[in-house]
Amino acid sequence: MALELAGVWPRIMALVYESLIVAAILFLATAIAMLFTQKAIAPGTVWFELYLLTVLASYFCYCWLRSGQTVGMFAWRLLLCDLEGKRVSLATALVRFLVATLLGFGVLGLLWALVDIDRVALQDRLTRTRVLRLPKPVKG
Repeated sequence: MALELAGVWPRIMALVYESLIVAAILFLATAIAMLFTQKAIAPGTVWFELYLLTVLASYFCYCWLRSGQTVGMFAWRLLLCDLEGKRVSLATALVRFLVATLLGFGVLGLLWALVDIDRVALQDRLTRTRVLRLPKPVKG
């Protein structure tokens, strides 16, 4: 059975769900950083922003490499894969994360899917990936 491309609505809902996970991760990462600095970190501190970006990249890439799903994607039965339906490589995951980050954490890329002929988000178009919708589990 071939899986279909995920629509924009489930992807937006997964992104909303994911934002709660990301907030918790950033909160924990900030608390850890403050243990080492022993003081508040000034807004706009470059090393801190790069640290948080690295933490987020690690989370997303780990999830995509491990199972093809982040927590939000799992909740909405979405799966990231390459054009052949295989798991993405580390290089692809990193580029996809950076592209999505530059596109407003994927929001602008999802809006692109509304006008794309294949209904593919811009971050997926640029990295040759797809987000598929998994079927509902069979009960019984």
